[in-house]
Amino acid sequence: MTPVEKPSDQPQRAIAPNHNPNTTPQELSVDYGVYVDQTAAMIGLAIAPAYRDEVVANMQRTAAIAQLVLEFSIPPEIEAAPVFEP
Repeated sequence: MTPVEKPSDQPQRAIAPNHNPNTTPQELSVDYGVYVDQTAAMIGLAIAPAYRDEVVANMQRTAAIAQLVLEFSIPPEIEAAPVFEP
């Protein structure tokens, strides 16, 4: 019999480990607090506790804005411009 790991023995995950890669962003269950903590640790960024909640809130707002962009449908006849000309 194998020992049962307590939930505290397992690392927290920002996104469920068994998610389908074809899942839409709105279907994902994302823990933005865990995401911010893990990402900050990966890049060596110290986030002061006084600012953490606002950083997490900003990530949630950014995800909502990104969702609007991802939902925008581009017709197939539209091609990317080879050179940007303002």
